[in-house]
Amino acid sequence: MSFYYPQVYRTFLDARFTLPSLPGEYPDWHKGREHYYCWAVSVDSHEISSRWRAAQQHYAYYLREDYHHQLHITVAVCGFWQPKDLSFAHNDDFTPDKLNLQLEQLKALINDMGARNYPEDIWSLNVGGVNSFASAPFLEVWDEHGTLAALRKVLLPNGDDFRTEAYCPHMTLGLYRDRFETAAVAADFTSAIDTMPLKLNMTSLDLLSYNARSVTSPLRLERRIQLLPASGNR
Repeated sequence: MSFYYPQVYRTFLDARFTLPSLPGEYPDWHKGREHYYCWAVSVDSHEISSRWRAAQQHYAYYLREDYHHQLHITVAVCGFWQPKDLSFAHNDDFTPDKLNLQLEQLKALINDMGARNYPEDIWSLNVGGVNSFASAPFLEVWDEHGTLAALRKVLLPNGDDFRTEAYCPHMTLGLYRDRFETAAVAADFTSAIDTMPLKLNMTSLDLLSYNARSVTSPLRLERRIQLLPASGNR
């Protein structure tokens, strides 16, 4: 078997059972806040979209039917949007000041990479086969040139986006609907779906949001930062 992230695969098997995502609003999480934000790479590639849909269909038995997030790669989680300064703030609030700082840092990074005449390949990723967290299966994404890591460094100056495990670039297929044996789920990870690497050229970085009262709701585009002219992904 060959994975970009073998440790994630081993951790999934060691868990023995998947972690189900139960329908609900999770008020203790959103605390009345309406929208959750993240920076992500949207995917405009017929080949990659076809592989993603094929994998979703193949593992549909295990997944919630109400997962409506569009295909994307999360780069950095921002938190809950708070458009005004509050006297009491949560550590996962995302404010205009934080957004403005991110935009300044992104602009500086993109300009610097342009000035250094990096090859356009610096904005490319490789998409592989299926792997899984305890909560969700995904298509693996390999950041060969460290570009996502560079973006995360400027977006997250404190290195924190509320993760309990190391960042692993991926394309989520859905959320597990029940408790299943991980060995059974993973039995055909390397054979059910083609694992030949597919190249994805990142042309933009998107600020996305979704309704915090429904973690499976569709993503909404809030802002788009252009990285390269669109090319080679259709």
